[in-house]
Amino acid sequence: MIAEAKSQKSYELIENNEVKGTLTYKSMFKASADIQTVKDGEHSLKWFFGFLVAKFKITQNDRETIKLKMNWKGHFFITLENGIEYKFVSKGFFKRRTFLENQESKELIEITQKYNWKRWNYNYEIEDREAPQIDLLSLIAVYALNYQQQYQMGLMMLIIMTCNAFVNLVNL
Repeated sequence: MIAEAKSQKSYELIENNEVKGTLTYKSMFKASADIQTVKDGEHSLKWFFGFLVAKFKITQNDRETIKLKMNWKGHFFITLENGIEYKFVSKGFFKRRTFLENQESKELIEITQKYNWKRWNYNYEIEDREAPQIDLLSLIAVYALNYQQQYQMGLMMLIIMTCNAFVNLVNL
């Protein structure tokens, strides 16, 4: 299964040349998105402020069904409305792979990122290992990985700007 970027604002989840779902950002500058899957229907994903953590609500028909949060280390955690929890674990440096693990640390999904130099975005290869709601969880993972990359780029820019300001102050 792959999650392929169709534009800067949308991804399609494709398996056997069949679209299983879509992830569509409402704007390139906002963290809100809509997830549509054949099996699980339509979900809305919204960011809200959390102290030292990024928090997201995933709703279906205006009812919160899933919570997603990123701690200050950049680790993501998913909590379903029935209390089942999952976490994202990244491994590797040059060939970065991300795993969705259940509470017993069993790997349910493996996601490999592939950078598309022509379009300046990522495509994702997703390998299923017995995950329930695979389509929905895969698109949430794509959203989380995109957010994590933006977060890391923001931190790098902040560090560069801080170093630049310090150098300018020293040179006064």
